Amino acid sequence: MRFEKAMLLSNFCPRRHAIRLILFLLLAWAVQACGRGVRPQAVPTSIPETATAVVANPATGTVTGSLSVTASPPTPTAPATTLLATPTPVPQAAPAAVTAATPPLPAAPTSAPAAASAAGPTVVPPASPLIKDMVTLVSSGGRIDWSPQNLIAFSKLGSGNFNAEVYVMHADATNQVCLTCGKPAIPHLSNDQPAWTPNGKYVLFQSVDPALYDALKLPEAQKRQFTEGGAGIDNNLWVVTADGQRFTQLTHITQGEATLHAHFSTDGKRLYWTTRAPGTGLARLTMHWALATADFVDDASGPHLVNTNVFTPLGVGPFYESHVWAPDDSYVLFSSGANPSPPSFPACACALSIWKLNLATGQTTELTDTTNVWNEHAYISPDGRKIAWLSSQGYPFTPSAKWAATLKLELWIMNADGSNKQQLTSFNSPGSPEFTAGHRIILADGGWNPQGDKYINTLADVGPGTYTVRIILIEFNAAQ
Repeated sequence: MRFEKAMLLSNFCPRRHAIRLILFLLLAWAVQACGRGVRPQAVPTSIPETATAVVANPATGTVTGSLSVTASPPTPTAPATTLLATPTPVPQAAPAAVTAATPPLPAAPTSAPAAASAAGPTVVPPASPLIKDMVTLVSSGGRIDWSPQNLIAFSKLGSGNFNAEVYVMHADATNQVCLTCGKPAIPHLSNDQPAWTPNGKYVLFQSVDPALYDALKLPEAQKRQFTEGGAGIDNNLWVVTADGQRFTQLTHITQGEATLHAHFSTDGKRLYWTTRAPGTGLARLTMHWALATADFVDDASGPHLVNTNVFTPLGVGPFYESHVWAPDDSYVLFSSGANPSPPSFPACACALSIWKLNLATGQTTELTDTTNVWNEHAYISPDGRKIAWLSSQGYPFTPSAKWAATLKLELWIMNADGSNKQQLTSFNSPGSPEFTAGHRIILADGGWNPQGDKYINTLADVGPGTYTVRIILIEFNAAQ
């Protein structure tokens, strides 16, 4: 308001309004003084509810606009007005957290913070100088796979490693969601051995076929032993969308056949797994272990397999177990060892070696080359330089049908060509910080995070009258 208009209005004001006029003139003077660069008084510690707020950049807290004068509610004392002649940083209070409904599987964090189980993190001092830390990620978990999107698929096992169901979670073990629980579209004897498609769209898993299971003429305990996820007999391969809404059966096996430990190629176009197939000729009524690949097609008709190829790179007779593809898909890894004849166990009652198979040439290379040692579950680091695998090296082990009664497995690492082998864990070594007296540790399935500086491992703990399976997270000092 201009000063001249204020004087005109004062001619019509009674004497009893003189005080109000004086205050009004002071306000007008302040407005004009603001335009001439006069410094304001200190900002009051509290602002009336109806005062106009300062306009500021929420990222920096810098004021980008000036205060305007507004009407205030009647109070015993007139509220002070703050006039800012130049932009002045104003501290911004942090906004209150907003709780929203959580979708089945929100976007994963780009890195995994400290992991914790329901009972809190279990820290194990590392024995290897390559390892920075080890924690229990999931206190009750089974077989696992880590996706390029930094999500983990895992199974939760029931009694006797049976009645498993497939879950997904963030890399810090939060937001665990069951994909298979209670879904009427699939069987529910046991759903196990999850593996991601590289694009994160599907999770593949093994499921025991109920009709084939019922046809097995064996005691119930032995039927479960033969068909649980780690044995794979009478298991079919399925995929489920990552939100757990759509299921598709990929294989339709017959009695005694198997699917085991399947993994997708890095480009997502092929699938690689262990199978148990019928023989040919006079041996057509017998079964033998083999490896298999197929093209994975996801088109308008849905996901399916075509061009299945079954092969035995070391000949018919040995046990085979598929592992993973190289980052460039030029080769795959597998374990193999000679079975007793006739086989006395559905899987392997033998020593195992890690092998590399060039898919273009068929050339095989033995990477471990040990005697009476169990080597299994080999996983290539994301950049292809290293291979992590499990070994009984250094512990007494006699291959037999009762291998599970004495087997102890630790995590090892080597170069991709098999050189520079190093033991990473020492759970079964007295004197090691990881050792617990009276407990025998069998490490199993594993997987690298996308950056190659973390590794997850299934850990079976056999104690006095106890048996537990948990998932541990191993953090390296640097990417491997």
